[in-house]
Amino acid sequence: MILKGSQRGNGSDLAVHLMNSYDNERVEIAEIHGAVADDLFGAFAEFEAVASGTKASKYLYSLSINPPSLLSREQYGEAIALIEERLGLQG
Repeated sequence: MILKGSQRGNGSDLAVHLMNSYDNERVEIAEIHGAVADDLFGAFAEFEAVASGTKASKYLYSLSINPPSLLSREQYGEAIALIEERLGLQG
């Protein structure tokens, strides 16, 4: 499985990129947690507002998961949970 992660700022640009079904083979928002908003643009705006009270400029972590074969939704969930745990991002 190929994982590509990066820290980034400018949530609105990231939201536009992630929701771009022209450049992305598949676009699906499975879950948003840690925000009141239930959409990507709103959640990222909330995260940016919180970060504005800190010195953080790269307040988002973006991870691209490219498996060698198709994964079920459950398998993606398990992979994401494991990655969050290893990065200390769970909870």
